[in-house]
Amino acid sequence: MNKVFITGRGLVTPIGVGLQENEESLRSGRSGIVAVPEFVEHRLDSQVGGMVREDLSSPLLDRRALRFCPPVGLMSVIAAQEAFAEAGIPAEEVRNHRIAVVGGVAGGNYRELYEFANAYVSKGYKSRAVSPYGVPRVMPSSAVSNLSLVFGMRGESYDISAACASSALAVIIGARLIRSGQYDMVLAGGAEQLDWVQAIGFCAVLSTVTVTVLYWRAAGPMCCWNPKKAFRRAESVRSAWSPGSVQTATPSIWSCRMPPLPPL
Repeated sequence: MNKVFITGRGLVTPIGVGLQENEESLRSGRSGIVAVPEFVEHRLDSQVGGMVREDLSSPLLDRRALRFCPPVGLMSVIAAQEAFAEAGIPAEEVRNHRIAVVGGVAGGNYRELYEFANAYVSKGYKSRAVSPYGVPRVMPSSAVSNLSLVFGMRGESYDISAACASSALAVIIGARLIRSGQYDMVLAGGAEQLDWVQAIGFCAVLSTVTVTVLYWRAAGPMCCWNPKKAFRRAESVRSAWSPGSVQTATPSIWSCRMPPLPPL
């Protein structure tokens, strides 16, 4: 088998939830960069970022399931549900197909990991101070694990962590699995969640370089503090790191791949 086709797509991003909302935002030029309250609270050097809305929910995840499902898992489930719907596969029928799951999540749930460690130390080094759900909530493969459990997919499932190339590699591996003939479909893509603990590292890199950014129609070189002006066209950039480049997006893009359909 030589050809692999994308038959379903799903999106959860800072500019919208779902394909339609994302397309409308892109066409209207709406930015997903906002001032992040926890960045301000913890005095980060950059205080803007791309955040998805906080009211996300899925009928596939009840209160019990959410105990094991961090934000990166919730975003992935919502995006995967949309991908399966576009592919014409009802959620209850997913388990009847030969499907593998390959995710690209570069990092884990840094903020909760920090909170667990802080609780353990501050409360006298007691293990009971740490949530028993900690491991499944902080591991990078949490998104893949939750997808497999929620949809009942029984094929191989694993996460690829390769920095910004993680989700691209997941799609490549997914295509190879389909071509091997082992699976009819592969759910592939990636997801990342943004928090202030993770952003500290990017701010640290920023502090080691000299940055000069002059924005068109901007009030001054520090317009990175204004989310409406951040990440717009620049007249001159003398660094690979700009003050607003701290993990600018939280995408969850999962493509459902099926070989039988002909190309358009």
